[in-house]
Amino acid sequence: MTALSKVEICNVALARLGQNTIQSLSEASNAAYHCNTLYDPNRRSVLRRHPWGFAQKTQALSVDATTPDDYSYRFLLPADFIRLLALVGTTTTPDYEKRGSYLLTNESEVTIRYVYDVEDTSEFDDEFVSAFAYLLASELAIPITGDAARQQTLYAKYIMALTDAEQTNKSEPRKTVNRWTTYIDARN
Repeated sequence: MTALSKVEICNVALARLGQNTIQSLSEASNAAYHCNTLYDPNRRSVLRRHPWGFAQKTQALSVDATTPDDYSYRFLLPADFIRLLALVGTTTTPDYEKRGSYLLTNESEVTIRYVYDVEDTSEFDDEFVSAFAYLLASELAIPITGDAARQQTLYAKYIMALTDAEQTNKSEPRKTVNRWTTYIDARN
C-alpha cells in the first residue's frame, strides 16, 4: 500500500463514518476542524499501545544536573519519547522510574529503547494506519454525527484492528541483541 498523508488518513476515518472527505486540515469545515484537533493525540495513543517495529529508537540519555532525592541520577527523556521499552546494554535489570519527562535511576549511564513520536506517515505500517483510522473515526463520531452507537461500533472495530496489527507486528523478525557480547564488550 502506498503511504497515506494525514489528510488521506482523516478521509479514511471520515469514510468509515459515511461523511464527505476533506481537502485540507485547515479548510473551513466541521470535519476538517475535528480531524485537525483529534489527529495527533489519537496517533500518539495508538503508538503508545504497542511496541511498533517502525516506531522504535535506541538512544543514550544525558544526565540532568538535578539529583533526585530517591535516586542517584536523573536523565532527560528524548523530546519524541512516547513509551519506554527497555534499558539496553545492561547485564542486570536496574532499578529505575519514569517520572514526567525524566528517567530516574542509580545507573550513571543509560541507553534506552523506546517508541518515538512518528509523525511521518510514510513510515507507518499499513495495519497501524487501519487501526488508527478506526480510532480516529470513533473519536470523530460524536462531534460530527452525534451518534454514540456508531462511536461504540467504530471503537470495537478499532480494538479488533489493533489486535490484528499487534499480532502481525509481533510475528515479524527482529534483530536480537546478544547479551553476552554486550557483557563482554562492557568488560573490555
